Amino acid sequence: MRRVIHERTRSRAAAGAGVTLAVVVTLSALVGVPSVANAALGQCGAFGARFDGFYSPGLHDQIGVEGVSANIRVEDGAVCGSDASVNNLTATWVMIYPTVGGGLAQVGFWRTGTWSGFTPQYFYEYGATDSGVGQGWHTGVADGTTHRFWVQWVTNGCPGGLPACFAFNIDNVRIHTSDFNPYQYWGNPDNANTMWIMALMGEAHYAESDIMGSNTGGVATVWDSAQAQDWATNNYRGFPCDLLARDDNAARWGLNYPTNKGCGAWSTYTIAGTG
Repeated sequence: MRRVIHERTRSRAAAGAGVTLAVVVTLSALVGVPSVANAALGQCGAFGARFDGFYSPGLHDQIGVEGVSANIRVEDGAVCGSDASVNNLTATWVMIYPTVGGGLAQVGFWRTGTWSGFTPQYFYEYGATDSGVGQGWHTGVADGTTHRFWVQWVTNGCPGGLPACFAFNIDNVRIHTSDFNPYQYWGNPDNANTMWIMALMGEAHYAESDIMGSNTGGVATVWDSAQAQDWATNNYRGFPCDLLARDDNAARWGLNYPTNKGCGAWSTYTIAGTG
């Protein structure tokens, strides 16, 4: 996405070393079902990226994180009706990005203004120094199904002879890899000046669009089992439950976390009756 969450100044460092998980190369096709969150307005207003979820900037930094993972129950959402372009989107994703400069690596599911029907669609996006271009991968993702979405720092299967890169995974399937080594561009994630930030968010580009999920009928987008990939072991682990909550459109979107701050189970959703 066009990430405007948090930025500082960049420094660069050499690549580290690590091990990776085996790659499974098949994923069962899923059958789409109709959207349940359908409160989006007909007229789109001001364009701009807006977020609903958790991230780890500033005092909430998580030092030594090189990847991120969460189980997410897929729920659909509608986009506002007057922009039929790919820029009009609603999405849900996990992401890792640098403390300093640009760049990101994310994987999740989305819907844009260019299609209708029983989606959403899996997608991934990455860029060494910018937001890159989001790429759809698999359509017809069923509402109510839960999948693990994870960005993983790996040292195998990278393109062009790279010693390391990011892998974008859904369940046990690697769907793509980045074309850059993040240690080269982003610095060392175990350094307080160059640590990498994780984010677990819903996103929409208009306030008049839905965040995926609804607060009626038990169909919120539910998150659980959030984990960070540790730079020292390359394994996934828990993290201090002190992420920063963010809801850029509280009049229409909800973020429900009774006690935790990014851990346990929590949800994002469009508030019924705000369409």
